[in-house]
Amino acid sequence: MKDLFTTYFNFVAHPFSYFKGDGESFHETQNFRRYFPTSLGFVEIVCISWIFFMAAAFYKIVLFKIGIDYLGYFFENQLSLAQFALTGNIGSYIFFTLVTVTLFPLGVYIWVKVWSGVIFFFCKLYGRSELEKSQVDSVVEMGVTSHLFLLVPIIGPTISFFMSYFILGVGMASKLQFSVIQILMVLISPLLLMGFFSGALLILLMSFLL
Repeated sequence: MKDLFTTYFNFVAHPFSYFKGDGESFHETQNFRRYFPTSLGFVEIVCISWIFFMAAAFYKIVLFKIGIDYLGYFFENQLSLAQFALTGNIGSYIFFTLVTVTLFPLGVYIWVKVWSGVIFFFCKLYGRSELEKSQVDSVVEMGVTSHLFLLVPIIGPTISFFMSYFILGVGMASKLQFSVIQILMVLISPLLLMGFFSGALLILLMSFLL
């Protein structure tokens, strides 16, 4: 268990070192084993990340409760309309938060499958047919370790979001040997796809209205 957490933490701190060189000779060196004493599978990554996601959910509930209490104090303990509304919704908020915690593994699984498919598609597009799906999967799965930053209150989710894509970029550069331009094309492809469908939908709606 200790080795799993050590590898998890050190990967987030040294993603370039982890992805550097795909040969067994490097992975068996003493220096590598000192920082990464064991390998992380998808299940281990999800389980450890789940702990941090639970911690972030706890932060949200606590901050929500503090906000309600602060309103009461600010208005000299008189129950304001805003406080009344928030108090009535705290049960729903806790329920929704618990549902997101429960569905976390499913959400991660979908995220990994989608990005693995996108990156593998670009591997074929870039003529990198020698790359296997398992190599792509290992890069995307390590992107889930960005959930470590959820331990940072308030701004943790934002840091985690950007770090996940940073780790994907590092993996594509170090393990898949993508160029910077190729990496940027992969990372912005979902936005381009969303823009394309949004534009097509807008044109379709305008054609009906005109």
